[in-house]
Amino acid sequence: MLLLASYSYAQTSAHLKAINNYADYANQSADEMAAVVMSVIQYYPTIHQKSSWGAPRYTCPVQLEDYYLKTAQSGSKALPANVASALNKRLDDIQKVAERVDEKCKALDTYHKLEDYKKDNFAQAVVIINELQHAVVDYRSKQDALVKEMETAFRTVNSGADQSAY
Repeated sequence: MLLLASYSYAQTSAHLKAINNYADYANQSADEMAAVVMSVIQYYPTIHQKSSWGAPRYTCPVQLEDYYLKTAQSGSKALPANVASALNKRLDDIQKVAERVDEKCKALDTYHKLEDYKKDNFAQAVVIINELQHAVVDYRSKQDALVKEMETAFRTVNSGADQSAY
């Protein structure tokens, strides 16, 4: 009986660690998105100002980190197949949108490096920022879906655990 309880605790612990890996990814990814958003918030007003100091500059502040993504994906093997599948789908959804945000951030960076703003008076910058804004809104909805899926996974893997231990 003690051996069975120990096995159940180890399984639950492995499950929780796997779910926490998804949370780690969500947190890291959200930090990256926040850095991009803050950089654009600081940059946007400058494109409408006349300055004797020269043209405004923009540099994309992040490089997407795949460590947390790979950790979540590899840790999913510890979860029941249906739980892992649902979490991985949400993870893929949010990763695709994060890549789209990163692409727009880098497009704005390249726009400045090539000094294209001199040709169009920042018109393309405004277009990229609008596209980036839509991607960030989409990111937020995918992030919410991942959080809900993690909550569902947590309830699923804990449904058989002894809740009176805490």
